[in-house]
Amino acid sequence: MTRDFMESDAFRSLSGNAHRALFQILIEHVSHAALCNGRLIVTHTQFIEYGVTGEYVADATGELEFKGIIRVQRGKAGDGTSHPNTYRLTFTGDYILRQRPTNGGDAQWRWQRRGQRPSGNNRPNSAASSGARKKRRFGLPKFPAS
Repeated sequence: MTRDFMESDAFRSLSGNAHRALFQILIEHVSHAALCNGRLIVTHTQFIEYGVTGEYVADATGELEFKGIIRVQRGKAGDGTSHPNTYRLTFTGDYILRQRPTNGGDAQWRWQRRGQRPSGNNRPNSAASSGARKKRRFGLPKFPAS
């Protein structure tokens, strides 16, 4: 997780259940040494065991997908066999990048509304920020005394 992602509106506005669902998907991602993004399988039971309210698992994953933090490939059920949903974190590369470096798989940055890839540190340099600090005047009354 990058600092830009954690400071984004998409991340900061997540509900409690969506936060827990995201961290459960991250746990699954890390447990595969970050090599299986796009093929992450987290069951309904795993979400509940991590603390997502049972009846809101679909809402939590739907919120994450709506905000562009994850992509979900819906599984199918029928004939007595179930195919689970697979998850992809959009803020990090996926397994395709490691298999075929020339063909996609890079992070999609869908959670950013600006549509630009983060350039790293977007904070002002220290000289500019120290100058801004000097201009502030704390402790002065709001209205001048007459």
